[in-house]
Amino acid sequence: MDSAFDDTTLEAAYLDTMTVTKNPYQDQTGTIYLELNDPYGWFDGSYISVDPSNDAIYEVDSPYFQPYTFFGVAQSDGQVIGQGTDFTNPACPLITNQYGWVTPVTIGQYSCLENLEYTADCNGNPQEEIISYVSPGTGVVRIVHFLPDSTSGPLFEDYSQTLQSAQIAK
Repeated sequence: MDSAFDDTTLEAAYLDTMTVTKNPYQDQTGTIYLELNDPYGWFDGSYISVDPSNDAIYEVDSPYFQPYTFFGVAQSDGQVIGQGTDFTNPACPLITNQYGWVTPVTIGQYSCLENLEYTADCNGNPQEEIISYVSPGTGVVRIVHFLPDSTSGPLFEDYSQTLQSAQIAK
């Protein structure tokens, strides 16, 4: 179920089906990613791969971009599992920290681990927050995306995607 918001107002809610295709993409390191088909959702056209140690999910938005850690397994609650800086605006770069938790969170019928990506500008003003929930053995269960409201004020929910049911095929 996908939900889109404008500031605090729910603008749309609709069912969406995401499937993992059999279309592989291999990056320069030899990692193989599988394409996602999600026409109305977060992942359409992206590729994902699970780390062989089963500690991370990597995503690449298209074969023309660099892969990044979409989700990582933490060793303790609140652990920093990734950091990055976006220099698109060199005068005030954006700084992103990715945090992970080991204490499970229940989302619907799924026991999940949680990651939080928090982005702020050089002055510490929040720019974006993405919370991802992954259930071991099932995959991504929920994503909640926050952006500043239309007045550049505090962060408000912009989009969410929540797994309603899963059919795992081999």
